[in-house]
Amino acid sequence: MSETTPRLRVSVEKSPIALTLLFAGKLHDEDVRKVTAEVDRLTAVEVPILMDLSLVTHMDSMGVALLVRIARRHQEKNLPVAVIPGPGPVARLLGVARLDRVLNVVFDKAEAFGVLGIENQR
Repeated sequence: MSETTPRLRVSVEKSPIALTLLFAGKLHDEDVRKVTAEVDRLTAVEVPILMDLSLVTHMDSMGVALLVRIARRHQEKNLPVAVIPGPGPVARLLGVARLDRVLNVVFDKAEAFGVLGIENQR
């Protein structure tokens, strides 16, 4: 049986003033376990982080836990984090779980960069 929804993919855009993590596919259970060590390594930085979930098709509690862990670890260092959930189920899940403040949920990059306190990147 072939799967119609792609597995989780994580890519990164680095700059001297911010790190953007781009998630695509399913941010859930088994896939989160497979990428956790790599995501932890990538996010061990001393700059603001933007997590772009606009290409995530499904997210469960494991995905939420990954995002919250990244955010809390970064916030303990007094570094801001913002999340772009994209339209649809991910935004609804974050809203229902009332994670919008913990994760600084925003809806576009311009708003994210404002929350992160950095100049707009291109």
